[in-house]
Amino acid sequence: MPPKVQAVVTVPEESITANDLQRQIKSLGEHMDHGFYELKELFRKSDERLRGLETREASCQPIVTARIDAAWREIDAHKDQIRDLQVADDGQDMAITQLREQNKLLLWLAGIEGSAILVWFITSLLKLI
Repeated sequence: MPPKVQAVVTVPEESITANDLQRQIKSLGEHMDHGFYELKELFRKSDERLRGLETREASCQPIVTARIDAAWREIDAHKDQIRDLQVADDGQDMAITQLREQNKLLLWLAGIEGSAILVWFITSLLKLI
């Protein structure tokens, strides 16, 4: 614990003695010692805080690195899933296109068959008359 700082006593200039000067110098020295002690304490506390921060950071770095690696693995897995879904979607698009073409063909054939049945029906009616 630093010594207590005493107030500096000023004496009028005409009555200053060597003892007064020595007391003032001693008082100023004690005041400076107290200031240096406070500075040392301030530096010591900030150094302790800095060491604590460095220690916590060092302990968190592997955790953060592991989490980032896990996130990248998950992103890669999602990329693969998206690629698989795109392939499946392309296959479904091709199947839908083929079904539309088949539907057009079937509609055309049904139209021809319907008109053939209509012609047959009309000819059958005309034969009856």
